[in-house]
Amino acid sequence: MPDGTPALIERVGCGLHAIRENRTETVLEAQGDRERAARLTPDGHLVCVGQYGGVSVRRIGDATYARKVGTGPGATPSLGGPAAISEDGRYAAWVDRDEGDVVRMIVADTQEEEIVSVPGTSFIGRIRDDGALVVIDVDAGTTVGELRLPITRAPSAVAPWQATGITGVAATGELLTATPENTVSRWAMNEAAWLDLACRSAARDLTAEEWRQVTDYDLPADLRCRR
Repeated sequence: MPDGTPALIERVGCGLHAIRENRTETVLEAQGDRERAARLTPDGHLVCVGQYGGVSVRRIGDATYARKVGTGPGATPSLGGPAAISEDGRYAAWVDRDEGDVVRMIVADTQEEEIVSVPGTSFIGRIRDDGALVVIDVDAGTTVGELRLPITRAPSAVAPWQATGITGVAATGELLTATPENTVSRWAMNEAAWLDLACRSAARDLTAEEWRQVTDYDLPADLRCRR
């Protein structure tokens, strides 16, 4: 809109634009292929039904993919089936036709959160649409940090959040991520592992100030390095 209010322009890959002083500015970069339906919700989310099926929910404030529900990448594109999203963005429905020419209606509840917990810890991880893995301490209500994921060569119709798998491992207290190229990364989610890595990098005991600058997290009980 002319006053800068975001204006939804469909068929752009779940992107969002605003018109300010006769200029079109991008609010959310488009991701993937065209969407079949899209809606702005009162609570500041952009909900899209993709051409390949499935629903994505993006927060307008920080461009994070809050949720994803549905068939995901690799599905056969719909042959022009209609789609609709409820006014509050809670439910989405679309008509699909499979390879056997069978027509079906799919209804999805978008309140299914796309976050992964690390069993035995208070940490959860979520992949942002710019390829960053955000780690959150749910007990403290704070963001611990952001981890840069390996670059993926996923098809252009697939956004990074779809192309990268993520899971928590109870046995090791780690987050694991895997790309379509079979690159697996391990992310330690405990203070002992963080301290060990920092000690190997510094080759000496750490100071309290160094710990705070690097981790922005509470001090461990003992900052001395193992010899």
